[in-house]
Amino acid sequence: FGRPLNDRKTVFFVVTDSSGSPLSPIPVLTDPAGRAILGRVDLPVGEYSVTAYFLGEIPGLGYALEDPRYEPSISNAVAVVINNPPDCSGATADPVTIWPPDKDFWPISIAGVVDPDGDEVTIAVDLIFQDEKVGNTKPDGYVDAGDSGTVWVRAERDGNGEGRVYTVRFTASDEHGDTCQGQVRAGIVTHDQSGDLDLLDSGPPWYDSMTGERLPYRRCI
Repeated sequence: FGRPLNDRKTVFFVVTDSSGSPLSPIPVLTDPAGRAILGRVDLPVGEYSVTAYFLGEIPGLGYALEDPRYEPSISNAVAVVINNPPDCSGATADPVTIWPPDKDFWPISIAGVVDPDGDEVTIAVDLIFQDEKVGNTKPDGYVDAGDSGTVWVRAERDGNGEGRVYTVRFTASDEHGDTCQGQVRAGIVTHDQSGDLDLLDSGPPWYDSMTGERLPYRRCI
C-alpha cells in the first residue's frame, strides 16, 4: 500500500485461481508495525493472483468498508504454488532381518518415504532381487497387490553360504505425479544370526526373486 498503517487495521486478502474464481476474503489484522502478512493457505499446485484490499469494495464481502481517516487501497501480486516430489532418501525395510529360515514367506514393508508437502504417497515395487539363485520352488519373492509398498520374500538361504540378501527397488509417487526412486535391502536371512549384516551381500550375480532370471549387472547398480 506504499507505507505501513499507523494503527492496527484489517486487510482482506483475496486469492484467485487461473479460472478467475476467487476464494473467500481472508481477513488479516496488521501487526504493530502496520504490516499485514498472509499466512499459510492450503492450495493445489498452480498459479494464483493475490490481491490485498484495505477498505472499499472487497470481492465476496458483500458490502463496502469505509474509514474517514483513510482512503481505500489495493495491492496485487502473483503466487505460484509448486509441488515437491517425495523423498526416498530415508527409505528402510521393515523388518530388516527375518529368522528362522523356514522357507515361509515373510512380509517386508518399505517405510521412511516422506513427502515434503504432506501429500499421500503410493509406492510401486519395480524389482525384487537376491544374491543367491532362486530355488526350484520359485518364486522367492512377490509383490503384495493389496498393500502399497509391501513385498513377500521367502525365508531361505544356502546353508553353505554367508546368508541371503534381498533388495527391493521401488518408485514412490505423490498425488501430483512427481516421483522418487529408491531401494532397500530387505529380509536379510543370515546364516546363523551372527556376523556383520553389511558384509553378507555377496554382490553379483544377482537373480530376480520373482522369475529366477539371472540379472545383468547394469540392472542392479
